[in-house]
Amino acid sequence: MLKENEFLKIDNPFTVVVSHNKIQNESNEVVPAKSPKDALGLINKNGFDIALIAGGGKLNASFLNQNLIDEVYLDVEPHIFNDGIKLFEDLNNNIELKLIDTQGIGASTIQLHYQVIK
Repeated sequence: MLKENEFLKIDNPFTVVVSHNKIQNESNEVVPAKSPKDALGLINKNGFDIALIAGGGKLNASFLNQNLIDEVYLDVEPHIFNDGIKLFEDLNNNIELKLIDTQGIGASTIQLHYQVIK
C-alpha cells in the first residue's frame, strides 16, 4: 500500500498488450499477448510478480472471468458521467470484494482498495 500523498511511479514499465489483432511494434516497447494468461506468463517470465491492468471493461472482465485478479483499486472522483466505458463488461459471475483500505488521494478523490474474494 502506498503511503499518504505517495503515488505509484513507474520508471521503466514492461508493457504487454492483450489483443487478438496483430500489433505494430517497431520499437519493441510493447509485447503482444493473445490472452490474459499469456500476458501474465510474459510478465512473470520477465521477472515481474505484480501487474497493473489498465484497459477497458472487456479486458478487465477477461482477467476477472479467469480468476486472475487479486486486488482492485477504485478511485471515486467528483464527477458523474451519463455514458462511457464500463468498468467490467460481460462478467461470468458476481464478484465479491473485501475492503482493505481507503485513502484520500486529492482534495476531492478517495481511493478504495479491495481484495477479490476467490
